[in-house]
Amino acid sequence: MSNITCLHFSGALSDVIFRDVTFPRLELFSSIDHFTPEILKFLYRHPSITKLFLSCDNIPDISTEFLPRLEYFSGTLSVAKKVIPGRPITDIGLSWRSHTSEERTDEIIKGFTLSSTPILRFSSTALYPQDNRFFLITTIARYFPYLQSLQLINLALEGVSDRLFVNSLTRLLPSLKHLQHLTVASIFSIHDMSELQEVETTVEWRRLCPQLNFVVFPNYLRYVAKGLEITSLLNPLHPIQVLYITNL
Repeated sequence: MSNITCLHFSGALSDVIFRDVTFPRLELFSSIDHFTPEILKFLYRHPSITKLFLSCDNIPDISTEFLPRLEYFSGTLSVAKKVIPGRPITDIGLSWRSHTSEERTDEIIKGFTLSSTPILRFSSTALYPQDNRFFLITTIARYFPYLQSLQLINLALEGVSDRLFVNSLTRLLPSLKHLQHLTVASIFSIHDMSELQEVETTVEWRRLCPQLNFVVFPNYLRYVAKGLEITSLLNPLHPIQVLYITNL
């Protein structure tokens, strides 16, 4: 078992089984179980872990010696606030399960800058319906200037038109010069943009973010994936891809 690099758990960990057990090459740990003292002790014994997936809503306070090499964290807001500060995390995946005010959103995103390295990739799923999506993206752009990938999945955009949302994004993109991958997907928004308008928008986004090479629009559930390459409008060596997924 000394060669194990990934561990995934979906049930309660046994104190008997995991007491003093160590996997020296362990890099990834994930658990959908409640966070237990056994899990905490196990993680402290494995500073080699670089990727951590936790579905629990809370964990005890942790010391600076906890997972010093951690680069990726996926989990809830409450756990992220404890895990991210002081660690070399560049990649964050959040499950946004509760309503947060604009002030609270700013505080949360700003807190992630306490990582010992710049945030390069940020993703979030199931944003709360009453939250201000525009404010969230504005906050991300302010605090993550080196961001390369932004993925907001299942955005609660009920009653918001794609055109309005896309126009808001266009105003923000100049502050995200390093962005390469942009996903802003919602099944509830008002889909009022044609494919041609999306292509034109993508060309404009590429002009604002020269490194942008992959875009998923809010209506991603309306089309079947077809990887459109705009080679005639852009540098043919670096075509931008627009992904559509729907009509299933």
